[in-house]
Amino acid sequence: MKVAIALFSLLAALGWLFWPKAQLALPPPATKPKPLPRVITPAPVITAAPLPKAAQKAQQPPITAKPSVPLRDPLAPGIKAHQPVAPQPLGDPEQYLEAENARHQALLADFAKAARPKIAELERLIAKGRAEGISAGQLAKGERKLAALKAALAALEAKAPIPRLALP
Repeated sequence: MKVAIALFSLLAALGWLFWPKAQLALPPPATKPKPLPRVITPAPVITAAPLPKAAQKAQQPPITAKPSVPLRDPLAPGIKAHQPVAPQPLGDPEQYLEAENARHQALLADFAKAARPKIAELERLIAKGRAEGISAGQLAKGERKLAALKAALAALEAKAPIPRLALP
């Protein structure tokens, strides 16, 4: 194999050395054309009489005009303004902690309010799944979620920390 490559390389080199050189017909070098003289003509001066004041006012739209393009999509839901907790607690650490604690308690109360119907729905779905013959793995997953929700709700009612359960 090495001999064939060496022989091919030798033949290619000899062919390159002895190849007849073709005479290429090159075009004559281009000459630069002489630049034309530049003639600069002044722009015409247009003078117009100033518009009367009534016409000037008519050209400007009134300030109270409604925009032609609506500023927002009329079908989009409205944006509620976010109300900050209070500007005062930021300066006083105790007041800030009280405000944060009140906000956290409101969040926990909202969680408890939403968890009760979810627990009832999960119990209903697990019972329906058992009746319809859903796989044991799916039932176990639903039961783990139900147990986690019940544990979190019980901890909230007992004023204890919410346990962290690892759910797949």
